[in-house]
Amino acid sequence: MNLHNRTIFEIHRIPTDQPQRKPNKVTVPKVIYTVAFQHLIQVTTALVLVVLTRPEDVKEWRMESPLLILIKIAIASVILDTYQYWIHRWFHVNRKLYRMFHSVHHELTVPFAFGALYNHPLEGFLMDTVGGAIPSMLLNMHPWTSAIFYSVATLKTVDDHCGYAWAWSPASLFNSNGAAYHDIHHWGKGGMYNFSQPFYTFWDHLMGTEYETAMARKKLQRETEEYTQQKFLNSSKDVSITSPDAASTSSTDFSDEKNSEDSDTSDSKFTAVKRNSVAAKVASSVLRNRKPVDVRGFDDDDDKTAVGFSEDIGTTSLSPTRSSKRLADKKKKK
Repeated sequence: MNLHNRTIFEIHRIPTDQPQRKPNKVTVPKVIYTVAFQHLIQVTTALVLVVLTRPEDVKEWRMESPLLILIKIAIASVILDTYQYWIHRWFHVNRKLYRMFHSVHHELTVPFAFGALYNHPLEGFLMDTVGGAIPSMLLNMHPWTSAIFYSVATLKTVDDHCGYAWAWSPASLFNSNGAAYHDIHHWGKGGMYNFSQPFYTFWDHLMGTEYETAMARKKLQRETEEYTQQKFLNSSKDVSITSPDAASTSSTDFSDEKNSEDSDTSDSKFTAVKRNSVAAKVASSVLRNRKPVDVRGFDDDDDKTAVGFSEDIGTTSLSPTRSSKRLADKKKKK
């Protein structure tokens, strides 16, 4: 669409057509009913506090000067931001609390203005009603000063959920905590970031939960780890290829191991040859003397089952049969 054909609302409309963003899970009538019920709780609580804290002589309960009103509202905004940041973050970190209470507010993945205070009643009371009452009581605000403070805080919350990033919004004059900032929190990975509301963002920056900064930090950390890993692999490769000491050492170790193995093999071969030589001498002696020798230590004449050597040198037989040549010699003698 041509920029000149777009209305002012379309120009400042925060994009909500991301494929990852899910549609709202709640109907508009339910949102209106829940928000109206929460406002009723807030009005009732405010009236109770006024009655309980008013002095005996109401005439003496005068409203603060304009300068003091501004100072109290400025201090109260810091107190409210601190309180809501930590309560809000607690509702996200504790998965049980999130499922039971805070998930109601996040049924609005595409926020709109009159859904700003759409919460579970218990969370709405703890987050908004008690959160607004604490600075009012700590600073001893006049009821009218409290009403101004509540109104400003509510309008700021509505602006955060309106879905439009107005360039002239008073919220954008002080810091980046506006509709675009809070919209990130309502979908995707932003659900664990941008907890600050309704006025400032200093707690997000101090605690590392500001989305853009956190994503940049994670990207830098990932790139640093990849660079370090690649540098380590390259240095290891260079050492294994170019290091002469390592190569000579490993070569020397290999040669020593090879020589040791060769020495063991040579000893084994020598022992085997020596044994074969002894066996050959014994066999030749037996054949020369024509008398078989029993390895158990007795002669052939002592036992007819003596061990005799066959014609194959080095083989023995437990058979009592005489060799064929010896039998032939006996026949000649006869």
